[in-house]
Amino acid sequence: MKKDTMLRDLGLGLIFFFGGIYIIFQNTMVTASWGFYIGHFHVSSGMIIIPLLIGIIWKVIEPSSKGAWLLVGFGILCILITIIMGVRIRFITTSLFDFILMFGLTAIGFGLILKCLIVSNKN
Repeated sequence: MKKDTMLRDLGLGLIFFFGGIYIIFQNTMVTASWGFYIGHFHVSSGMIIIPLLIGIIWKVIEPSSKGAWLLVGFGILCILITIIMGVRIRFITTSLFDFILMFGLTAIGFGLILKCLIVSNKN
């Protein structure tokens, strides 16, 4: 394969691939909610903040305590984990044409990129 043809295919592949990914991301809905379930027990947002509050109170009462810092860190970690666990990602309703366009562009782009990489490795 000629070098100029390979560069053209690589450029088109990148445009198609990232164009398809962009359209897929535009048709994806991300929502979030506080709290999560452990078995049948719902851990609400208020319960998640309790370790942080206890750690802060402990730190005010006993400033030299390393345990208070651990509890504050644990509280912050619990809040971050809860936020991540509360994220829901869903695909919104689209037409069949849009669906084929999204995944077709991505597949064509990925194929062109692989073609350029495989051919360049053979030479």
